[in-house]
Amino acid sequence: LTITLALFIGLNKIRLI
Repeated sequence: LTITLALFIGLNKIRLI
């Protein structure tokens, strides 16, 4: 699902900061 992908990207972005 696209929702899972979006959630994963969001988490990754927060972790990157």
